[in-house]
Amino acid sequence: MSYDPPARPTVRTAADGSVLTSAPQDTPVDRATAAARRVIDALLRTDRANANLDRVAEELDSIADHLEQHAPQVAERLVDMWHGEGVTRHDPVTGPENAIAPPLVLTGRADGSVDGVVTLTIPYQGPPGHVHGGVSAQLLDHTLGVANTWGGCNGPTAQLNVRYHRPTPLFVPLTVSGRLVSQDGNKITSVGAIHTADGELCVSVEALFIDKTVARPRTAGAPVLRWTAPDPPGRVGDPMREGNPVPPAPAAVEPDRPPAPGGARGSRPSTR
Repeated sequence: MSYDPPARPTVRTAADGSVLTSAPQDTPVDRATAAARRVIDALLRTDRANANLDRVAEELDSIADHLEQHAPQVAERLVDMWHGEGVTRHDPVTGPENAIAPPLVLTGRADGSVDGVVTLTIPYQGPPGHVHGGVSAQLLDHTLGVANTWGGCNGPTAQLNVRYHRPTPLFVPLTVSGRLVSQDGNKITSVGAIHTADGELCVSVEALFIDKTVARPRTAGAPVLRWTAPDPPGRVGDPMREGNPVPPAPAAVEPDRPPAPGGARGSRPSTR
């Protein structure tokens, strides 16, 4: 038995300017996450001789203790994260519930492209005053994934060819964009770029994705949650998308359980 979540918006079904990622909201979890981002940034900027850092550490430890006491098992939390229509709020690029995310908000355009504007600060620094190259690659990888879905495809990254044209500056608005170029069988080719507000090209990328289903975490006995984009025009009957059963998600491993005999770690299905 399988369940197909409601279709995500695509360039053929949604209007120009559709927001494709979860924007921050005025909710307790989003406000707490925004505060955590401020803490991360402030810790990097504060005076190293700040006499109150010991007290800050104690207070942050106390907050972490409180949050951990109210945290479900990882397997259960993963099921909850991936329940719903598929627009995540927890990824490290666009997730408003992830303190590591800037977060970037991406919009779909009528020409098939997607784009968003973000200003990166000290936590994302690589070279002095500039964005870490790995951060640029991460932003583009995620943006291309969203662009593929907007174009009617979906699947994980197989290859990411990144070219760094010039150092990408911190503290200024950056436009991150991407678009689906072509699809040949189950191979998806996409391109993207990061530009400054005045149009300077900082980073460009060409990527290969594989159009296939990735099973979602689920509780024992629950239906398989399957996510595939609709077939593009002129392409029907992809064996990666029709007729093949979706493999079950691997059982989550509890890190505090000892290894089972034979070297395998013990695990059990998550429950709510």
